[in-house]
Amino acid sequence: MERTPFRAAASRRAVMAVAALAVALLGPPASPLPVADQDEDPALRAMLAEAVRQNHYPGALAQAWSRGRTSDVAIGVGDVRTGEAPRSDARFRAGSITKTFVATAVLQMVAEDRLRLDDTVEHWLPGLVDGTGNDGRRITLRMLLNHTSGLFDYTTTRN
Repeated sequence: MERTPFRAAASRRAVMAVAALAVALLGPPASPLPVADQDEDPALRAMLAEAVRQNHYPGALAQAWSRGRTSDVAIGVGDVRTGEAPRSDARFRAGSITKTFVATAVLQMVAEDRLRLDDTVEHWLPGLVDGTGNDGRRITLRMLLNHTSGLFDYTTTRN
């Protein structure tokens, strides 16, 4: 299937629709996110070091929030070509694993009767998915979660 700018944009809109729906219905966090500090958590460092040792990873990053404080820990090798250590404040791409978290949040809201899997995208996010054969009135949350909405899968084509 040929990738078109519209199809890629429509698919991104669908993914964003599910994410936006989850965020909108869950609401803001109960308290502000903790501020990062430079103090490392020795227990977190020990646990991360053990995970690296047992799994033969070159290195790893972890972040823990506790009592309004954030501990960032980096251990091992961050660049296998240079042997450089990882930075504890490094950023990395979460990738497709976020789909699992969004789906879990949506299913929790279904269990709480805050939404239904048969609700349409149009019901919760009017006008977001519309045009060129896509109709948010005909696409349900269930269809988005089980990838049967008919929206283009831009990950199967080359850029």
